[in-house]
Amino acid sequence: MNDQEKRATLIEALMNLDEKRVLGLVSERLKRGDDPLTLLEECQEGMRQVGVRYEQREYYLSGLMMAGEIFREVMEQVEPALVERLRGSESGHILLGTVQGDIHDIGKNIFSIMLRCHGFSVTDLGVDAPPGLFLEQARQLQPDIIGLSGLLTTSVRGDAANDQAGPPGG
Repeated sequence: MNDQEKRATLIEALMNLDEKRVLGLVSERLKRGDDPLTLLEECQEGMRQVGVRYEQREYYLSGLMMAGEIFREVMEQVEPALVERLRGSESGHILLGTVQGDIHDIGKNIFSIMLRCHGFSVTDLGVDAPPGLFLEQARQLQPDIIGLSGLLTTSVRGDAANDQAGPPGG
């Protein structure tokens, strides 16, 4: 199988949400020494195609979520090879967390793995992290960048007065 065929096979497997096949192909190609960044690029194209299918109403939200989970698993497989490849060239330190009132972390977790793959060290505060924890860790760690993740609009506060009132509508 040539490079174009390998690329098309991986993209198609992800487009079809074939988790077992995607993970098997990635594992096999990593063992053969394929470039881990190339594998991620191919999977990103598969993700893009899943998005197109969603826009065309061929997939529902569950398909997008499944694709995200497959991509997260691919990132976990590829991460060690990328970290090894980038060892000694740290790009900076990032502090991440999902804000208080929100427990959604798929996007944050994928972003965290991608940052690590590109040479960043990451401190992840997890989910439902209160503002004080972000502040405490920022002062202690002095990160280059602080990233706050939030999916729910109820976890967004417009001003300091809302800090006392709780979530909107509550």
